[in-house]
Amino acid sequence: MSVSAGTGHVCAAEAIRAYAAIHPAGVEAVHLDVMDFVPASFKALYADFYIKLVSHQPAL
Repeated sequence: MSVSAGTGHVCAAEAIRAYAAIHPAGVEAVHLDVMDFVPASFKALYADFYIKLVSHQPAL
């Protein structure tokens, strides 16, 4: 699972999914974006908050 408001979590989830696809034990992984399961109003609020947070407090 990841949240598409930033690229770090998405890249990490995709890396895990890609590794699972080539794993010799036949591991299957599915990457789900949590934002696909929340209301549009929450999605907009979260994205706005995330952008403000990383713009003003990048160390967090």
